[in-house]
Amino acid sequence: MEEIEKTFSDLGLTPNIFKGVADMYRMIGETSLGDENPESRDKARNLAETIRAINESI
Repeated sequence: MEEIEKTFSDLGLTPNIFKGVADMYRMIGETSLGDENPESRDKARNLAETIRAINESI
């Protein structure tokens, strides 16, 4: 995300979107969800449970 941010900035476009995305990836990576991958994720977990898992880690 930070490389995309730099590319956008170099082109004169706003890099701010990708700063936020990079921050979100880092934050979620520090939660229990950060240990998951597409194959191992809990496919039954709903949005409320996902938000709860993130909230418990911050």
